[in-house]
Amino acid sequence: MFVATSDTKLSRQNYRYLSVAAVAASLFAVSQQLGLLGVPGMDLPGTSATVAGGTLGNRGYMGGALALLLPLSIWLARNRPGLWSYAGLIIVTWGLSATVTRGAWIAGLAGVCVLWITRQLTLKVILMLFTGIALSLAAAFFLPDAPVRSFSGSSPAAILTDNSGRTVLYRSALIGITERPLLGWGGNALWKVMAERSDQELLAEGGAPAHVRAERRDFGVNAPPSFILTLPTGEKHWFFLSVNKVHNEYLDYALTYGIPAAVLFTLLLGYGIWNAWTTAPVLSACLVAYGVYLLTWPEVIRFAPIAWFLLGLALAQRRGVTVET
Repeated sequence: MFVATSDTKLSRQNYRYLSVAAVAASLFAVSQQLGLLGVPGMDLPGTSATVAGGTLGNRGYMGGALALLLPLSIWLARNRPGLWSYAGLIIVTWGLSATVTRGAWIAGLAGVCVLWITRQLTLKVILMLFTGIALSLAAAFFLPDAPVRSFSGSSPAAILTDNSGRTVLYRSALIGITERPLLGWGGNALWKVMAERSDQELLAEGGAPAHVRAERRDFGVNAPPSFILTLPTGEKHWFFLSVNKVHNEYLDYALTYGIPAAVLFTLLLGYGIWNAWTTAPVLSACLVAYGVYLLTWPEVIRFAPIAWFLLGLALAQRRGVTVET
């Protein structure tokens, strides 16, 4: 009994610390949306810093981290109701909304749904969630210089249908998995598959600009596919497919390590969700959010260790004991 009590206290401490970290990260996204901060890391090689990306380098990564940690902020507001916990939940929700990343939004919603199914939401918590979203929308639409991302250009329907250039990634992954289903392609798997695909397919699926001639430059299978395009104006244009992750971690596992590895990864994540469902539903909510996020984004070292830490806590739960509230 003492061990179980100690484990519970330690878990709750971890929840609180991670909730504070979520607020700190969210403050960057919120400050960037309000124009109070610029884009850190813009000139740092190896990053693709974007507005609302904060110190994680990309708003998609920031959104994924906040979707993962949002259930912990909800847990804190529910179990430690008060000004600070409510304010923290509002800030985290605002930060997640400010990243303007659809995959992260859906992931965050999935985590909230798990908490709703397991009866972990209260009316006050729901009000705080809507308050955070409302503040983000107000900043986006009413501040004159607030950055607003357009998914669609002139077509509103593209907000749902546009996949942000993932077509070439998904099709290449499926081709590669079909060719090497058991052991995969190893490191830089996506580029290796692209090296065997035709120029016309890669350029069409990769969104290359209109051109009259394309010359492929060979830098090896471990380098991004690169082309020198001759535009209709006669101007030369350098075009390359720099992304070497599928932006679907399950497909990426199958492509890199083989289908068996992807199945094992999925089972491990699923078992963690199931194991914590009755004893620590907040952990299940975090892992569901992460699992949904990985459908449209890759796993990245920037915050993946936090997800695996939470997975470890979920796997360590003992089913049949009292539900954590």
